Amino acid sequence: MDINIDGLFTLNPSTHRGGHPYKLYKARCAKTVRQNVFACRIINLWNSLPTTVCFNYLANFKYSLKNVDFHICFEV
Repeated sequence: MDINIDGLFTLNPSTHRGGHPYKLYKARCAKTVRQNVFACRIINLWNSLPTTVCFNYLANFKYSLKNVDFHICFEV
């Protein structure tokens, strides 16, 4: 399957965003089918990462994720 990964995620161009500087833009998902696509579902989780997460290096990113409580992300 050939997927164009360049179109999956885009940095949010808004300057009025709190938290970390790598927030992603989330397009409006009008249809339920689109809302269930991985790229749409993961953006909320990514954008809600705390500022304590280190984005400089992959090893630091992985290590800092160990201290994030993801249970609050999955509560209904």
